[in-house]
Amino acid sequence: MSATQRPEFSAPIVSICPDLSKPILPALPEADTQMVCRRCGALDLPAVAPGSGPHAYKAVCRHCGAWIKWLSTRTQAERHARNEHFYQQWLKKAQEAR
Repeated sequence: MSATQRPEFSAPIVSICPDLSKPILPALPEADTQMVCRRCGALDLPAVAPGSGPHAYKAVCRHCGAWIKWLSTRTQAERHARNEHFYQQWLKKAQEAR
């Protein structure tokens, strides 16, 4: 096979998601607050794009495409509840250690 030829694949495409009624990834979060772009200075709602590495999503400037910040898959209320839960666990362990 030469470098310009592509191999032919005859295997069927198989879904790895057992329940196709559920989305594989959660819905993209909505950027609900205006943010200032550090590159071009625009004040606007950012576009939401897929993240990279451990980050789920990123906010990017709609005007110049610059990265603004990483976005979470959890809502603010979910993040607060999670932080409170782990804080209470830590506090309990600290009081038991006395």
